[in-house]
Amino acid sequence: MQEWKMLLVRIVPETWIIPPVVDESILAKWAELGWISKEDAEHLDRAFYRNKDGIAIITEHQLISCIHKAVEKLVDAEAGTDYYDQITGLQKQLLAEPNKEKRKEIESEIRKIVSERDSKFGALINQYKRNTKFRIVDFVRVGDKVYQVDKGYIEIFEPPAKTRLPVTMVDGGKSSEYLEILHSGHEMLFWVRVRNPVAFMRVLVFAGLSVGLGAKTARGYGRFFAESLSYDEFKPIKEIWEEVKAKEKGEEKKGRNKRK
Repeated sequence: MQEWKMLLVRIVPETWIIPPVVDESILAKWAELGWISKEDAEHLDRAFYRNKDGIAIITEHQLISCIHKAVEKLVDAEAGTDYYDQITGLQKQLLAEPNKEKRKEIESEIRKIVSERDSKFGALINQYKRNTKFRIVDFVRVGDKVYQVDKGYIEIFEPPAKTRLPVTMVDGGKSSEYLEILHSGHEMLFWVRVRNPVAFMRVLVFAGLSVGLGAKTARGYGRFFAESLSYDEFKPIKEIWEEVKAKEKGEEKKGRNKRK
């Protein structure tokens, strides 16, 4: 049986990472708990999910979806095919199509293309997905011992930024969304347990370049840089984050002193 390996991963957004739409009642509750302002609760259209401490997070499911899309696109890239683009293009048409009969035709075409792709590359896609299987984990201190726990999400320790984004309505009208974003000034660190570290990082890097994480990735949002970092010991990710930030502040202080 293949042994699980541990990776310490760093992700930095290349383009804005955009969160999902969040229900008004959830935003109101977050404001009640002091996690966001009352004004944001009234106006935000999209926001990152929160953990029990009110820290913004990206779920394991969101990363799995990103990885699986990257696997399908990588297989296309290696084979010189475009099944992924065909399928996602038709899925967009399906979402915008109001006619019931036309929707059935599009759904039938999607099934046909998926079946053709799977007959050729299904085994390879499944092999890639097995090789990139992962769990987001963390470490907790109990007394003088450190234990590994399944976490299931990535914490965003720096608060997300907020901005407005122009949108085109279904009827062609213009509007805007008020939303949280992660930009290139943010970074995320997390522990991940993987079966095949090389395969996982290869697909994660490819995902950052070609697929993206979060919403509106078809428009170029959600692209990111990913790398694995070296580590000396297993410790809670928050401790590692605090150490990294303390080191950055120390280097900034040295730089200012040199300029003086």
